Amino acid sequence: MLSNRASGVFNVNLTKSGNDITGAEFTDSDVQALRRKHPATIKDSETKLAAVSLINLYFDDENQKTVADLETFAKIETSQEVTGEQIVNWYKSLGFSCDTSQGRLTKDLTKSLSSSGKLYLTTYKALDKKDKIQQLASIGKGFTENNFGYNPDISPVIQDESISTVYNINWSGQNAYQEYLARNKSFNYDYFTRIDISKGASQGDYQSDLTIYNIRQKSAPEVENTQFKPTIPNVTVPEKTATFNSSNNFQIRETQGSEPWCASYVEAAAINAFRKATDTPITSAKALMQLKQPGVSDEELLKLNGGSIGDSVRVIKEKYNVGVTVEERALNFSEVKKEIDAGRIIEMDAYNINAETYEEKIETGHALAIVGYVTSNDGDSSKVPYYEIWNPWWSSTFYIPADNSIFRLAGIDYRWTRSWYNWRQDGLVSVNESTAKQKVASIGNPISVVEKNFIEPNPILRGKTFYSNINLKNSQDVMQQYVSEFGAEETAEGIGATYGFASSTGKLKGKILRIRKNESTKNIYSPALPAALSFVEAVKGLKSNRELFIYYGVSTAFILTAVAISLAVPGFALAAILADIVGGITGGGMGVGAAAGLATLVIEYCKNSNSANSNYKKLEDGV
Repeated sequence: MLSNRASGVFNVNLTKSGNDITGAEFTDSDVQALRRKHPATIKDSETKLAAVSLINLYFDDENQKTVADLETFAKIETSQEVTGEQIVNWYKSLGFSCDTSQGRLTKDLTKSLSSSGKLYLTTYKALDKKDKIQQLASIGKGFTENNFGYNPDISPVIQDESISTVYNINWSGQNAYQEYLARNKSFNYDYFTRIDISKGASQGDYQSDLTIYNIRQKSAPEVENTQFKPTIPNVTVPEKTATFNSSNNFQIRETQGSEPWCASYVEAAAINAFRKATDTPITSAKALMQLKQPGVSDEELLKLNGGSIGDSVRVIKEKYNVGVTVEERALNFSEVKKEIDAGRIIEMDAYNINAETYEEKIETGHALAIVGYVTSNDGDSSKVPYYEIWNPWWSSTFYIPADNSIFRLAGIDYRWTRSWYNWRQDGLVSVNESTAKQKVASIGNPISVVEKNFIEPNPILRGKTFYSNINLKNSQDVMQQYVSEFGAEETAEGIGATYGFASSTGKLKGKILRIRKNESTKNIYSPALPAALSFVEAVKGLKSNRELFIYYGVSTAFILTAVAISLAVPGFALAAILADIVGGITGGGMGVGAAAGLATLVIEYCKNSNSANSNYKKLEDGV
């Protein structure tokens, strides 16, 4: 059993607006892989598959459970559907406890669970007893909340399927749109609909029946099972069990684009935090880069990486009189806590554990910031604390367990390798003694220095280790390594999949294109291939399409329905789609001009999604 999952808490990226959490996205690769993981042709019921897929997150590869295991325990045939009570009893027999909620999914419950990094399993009953599929299931893993409404991520486990909320609105009413927004924001839906994306049509309407949540390893003797007694309409929100501690002086002031300056973004944030900058920042990533590269045009600057660690600490010292300790190791929790409690942040340089060459390691290196920590409220020191992380690509933070040495970003498994901490007024830089103890490898070992080649010690390295331009045997001085660099990946959600791409930077700038479809990635060493260019354009198109959907003020369910209609119309006939959008979806409430624009947008979105999918397959197959 995976010990760091025993409590049922998984890595989650939280988006905040002030003190309110407005989004939760699970970053654990195993959790992300649950989405539509099974082919549409599979014979097993979706409820059985969802129940098995969820509990397998708690077991290692050698102890994975199967649908047959569930059927054997429940004493049911393959043709029989499993009930929620049978799933709960099966989970208990495997050594787990869980809670349940009967009836409607609510905003309070789903938001609280996702914000706490917890997953939940929901079963749905068909409203029409004549429907072929009488029961559905989904795994809840996140949500988004904005001015247009609240949308939980209730992910199906079968491909080509979408489960969406339905709001029955009288669009001919004077305040129809305001009513729609109000109901969407409060998650006051009427029912759910199942859309078969491959067929482009709704396959039935459903209502949520049972939600199983707070799945965790048993930590106390069993008590009488009261879960299936009638529940009251108002669901009790799970009690907060943790304390969030963030650096009082940190705030997100800027985010990284495609420029390979991640270290400069983090260092600027560290200086602003140390100097307790208010609304006006003391420095920025661009300002630091301009100090390192004086006289370079803005256009050319965007193409340059962050340079060496020596360059960075020199600029920080000379311009801002700020010193920092740089060590080739990850800090322990007590060290992190000390920094955060003092109002400082920590730069963590992370590297690809699967890099096959030194060049690949450097090219995929990334800098992030530890800006807070989370501890248990009950004082139980055996419970693993969490770190609050800022990735300069994002305008929000996320959390990872403090004992998790490896984490995944953009399809790459990273290990925290280097730490920049103890930002201070003295203007001195310290390289910790542990650096001197490293074996000769890609990072320099000061012990192997040939003393006769010393030049005058560099004053910014004054301290116990004071090497300067060191002549190392077959290696590099730690102060001459490249600062961690990696441009932000550009991603967009298509039909049934998320696509993305990122270009190599630094010495291999523009020579490698990494493409993505969900969790699958592939490096393309000829970015000028027609399929590669088409894939990039399709992803950019999808991103633009999604932004325009927001402009129209339509929900995700609306988009999915419109896409389903479009896919069902041969040749994407605009007139037919327009008629369906005006009459079928909005009940005639949308003007013809707006409907025409939206119909055109839906068509473009479908084409871009198809292009991204087909070109990814070409590149994956090497065509």
